Amino acid sequence: MSLVQLTIVQARDEVLRLLYAHSNSPDKRIFLTAEEISEIGDSMVSPSKIVAVMEDLTSIKIQYCQASALQNSWRLTRRGFLYVESELISGEVIFSIPASDRIVTINHNQPDYIKIHEGLTEIKEAVRGLNDSGLDSEERDRIAASLSAAEALWGATQLKVLQIKVGVLLAAEDAAQALASTAKAVAAALLVDAIKSFMKTQFGIDLDQL
Repeated sequence: MSLVQLTIVQARDEVLRLLYAHSNSPDKRIFLTAEEISEIGDSMVSPSKIVAVMEDLTSIKIQYCQASALQNSWRLTRRGFLYVESELISGEVIFSIPASDRIVTINHNQPDYIKIHEGLTEIKEAVRGLNDSGLDSEERDRIAASLSAAEALWGATQLKVLQIKVGVLLAAEDAAQALASTAKAVAAALLVDAIKSFMKTQFGIDLDQL
């Protein structure tokens, strides 16, 4: 598809993909000019077309992008991130960004998200209450602290996939091992499965493969 063949709708979606890809790159900047956006990856949209579609993307009705104070550069809004991830890419990693480095935007209103958040709290309290499990107090406190950190991470709107793997999933797995012989064993195992399923369903990412 060449530059001249892009319709306004196609150009609009291409611009959103480009901004999303840039947000996941190591050298990301907050706002980009039309020229800078057109140079991302294998761009198929010209600077003049970018300027044309930005009037639509920054409109009050859509608000997928936000203009800088100077009005000549733009960035994705949270709404724009959600649109790209839910409607345009469906878990595909744009421009071969490594899955572990990818930044995902989490919808806190989703039932599965809430279930995981509640599960982290439940399991943390279960670990704190461990007494005669063969787990020494230092190890118990370490796992509980990891779960507290996991709760804080899970409350963020955007996270790197690696943060979810190391900071959330591994904390839940440690807790599942500690609770294996208790009444909370099933709940802990289900929490681990829920985290993996959420990432697979929402973003197409298999945390076991990282």
